[in-house]
Amino acid sequence: MVGPTAQIVALTCHLNARIRGIASKPFFLDHSTCQFCEFVHFLHTKRAWLFRTNQRQVVAHTPDDWLELMIREGAESAMLVHLDANDQQFSDRMLAGLVGGGGRWMISVRRRGRSECWESAWDVGDRKAPNQRIWQVQYFGMSTQVQTGRHKEIDSDVSTQLLDTLTQIESFARRHDLEYFADRFAQARACLSAQDPLTAVFHRDLAPGGALTLRGARLLACSQAAWVFGGMGSWNDLGFDGPEQSEYLQVTNRLYDLINRAISAGANSTAPGH
Repeated sequence: MVGPTAQIVALTCHLNARIRGIASKPFFLDHSTCQFCEFVHFLHTKRAWLFRTNQRQVVAHTPDDWLELMIREGAESAMLVHLDANDQQFSDRMLAGLVGGGGRWMISVRRRGRSECWESAWDVGDRKAPNQRIWQVQYFGMSTQVQTGRHKEIDSDVSTQLLDTLTQIESFARRHDLEYFADRFAQARACLSAQDPLTAVFHRDLAPGGALTLRGARLLACSQAAWVFGGMGSWNDLGFDGPEQSEYLQVTNRLYDLINRAISAGANSTAPGH
């Protein structure tokens, strides 16, 4: 799970926790998804009068300010939404390791009978910034009707499909002596039955204590452990001959799709009533 995805997952979980009255620690600067961020701002488009162009206005200077703003404005639930990029040249999976690649992630906040979506943009600031806080992050709010997909239940079949696919892709990796990747897939499988799954992955603080169900925590931990799609030498860089290539593409694309479903289902399990 790349940093921008982890952060928007965490914001979804933390907002739902506040809506449900679950206490949480301050989000910025110490949250694991913010450790390389110079700032995280939230902006709205301000309507202009007459011939003036619309302008974007900062409405919250930190994630904590944004969380408080959403509560004050009557937020009822937050749902994480993933949309395919529909790039005609490259698949979402092949771009998933790049900032802004791999489709679009948005938080759909329901309040007072309306939905508002928040989507982030990550830009590099000072590459020599202290503590490597090089990222300048902005979330843009927009009123829209976005299909939030299957969130009424926690996508009930995704765990079973993940387990089956991880078993297949681990077997494929071991058959080709790709032990590093095979061990990653084995770790991801283990997360699906662990009693405290988030202790095995980097982003352990995606949700405040008590906000996630065990099933939701397992899905988010598994998604982190199984994420092998970005960076130099990633799973995406592999290639094989003949039928092996077809099997590689089939199981890889299936795993990528399932991970995105699992991320959404895990985050959305924190919403009120789920």
